[in-house]
Amino acid sequence: MNGETLKTPRPAGGAAFSTLWVAKLIPLFDGFDLGNVGRWTNALDGLACQGRVDDRAALMMLLSERVLPALAREELPLAVRAWEAAGASGGEVAPDSGAAAPAAETTTVRRRRATRAESVGDATRPGPAVVRAAVEARRMEAPCEAFLAALLYDRVTRLVGRAAGMLLLSEKTCREVIKSSLERAPKLVEAALLLQPEQLNA
Repeated sequence: MNGETLKTPRPAGGAAFSTLWVAKLIPLFDGFDLGNVGRWTNALDGLACQGRVDDRAALMMLLSERVLPALAREELPLAVRAWEAAGASGGEVAPDSGAAAPAAETTTVRRRRATRAESVGDATRPGPAVVRAAVEARRMEAPCEAFLAALLYDRVTRLVGRAAGMLLLSEKTCREVIKSSLERAPKLVEAALLLQPEQLNA
């Protein structure tokens, strides 16, 4: 499932959120670690097995009440910091190995932790991958709002794609769920832009 197949929806909110910009920026997130969406795919698996998320309405409720607020609180603000870092760096992204791993961590856990730090970042700073995506978006002269909306779209479509197979959702239903979620993009993006660094994950 991808943006081309699902016909990228247009979030309400003007030129900064246009279909064209969001569609152009979505490929910047190809290959990204799932980040916080990985947590929600695991939760979705459990909820589906328990019969608590078993149809379109239940999936939309999960997205609306839990997933989108978490993305707005955690990943979107980090993407704003990445946008700012990209502007300050002049296109150069400094290497960043992420926060130091506790000695007791296994090699597998440490590797997963490093992958996430590279892609998304830790609790208060973006990882190099999202900064590189921001650098490229700035090079394309994209609006910051569209960059954030594209990240949100990427995260939502990944989760809906996972749900499609589990809940046997049609492509039409998936498009409807994604469109409904993206209608909230302008407000979520606006809130992320107003969030101060010291408020991250507060």
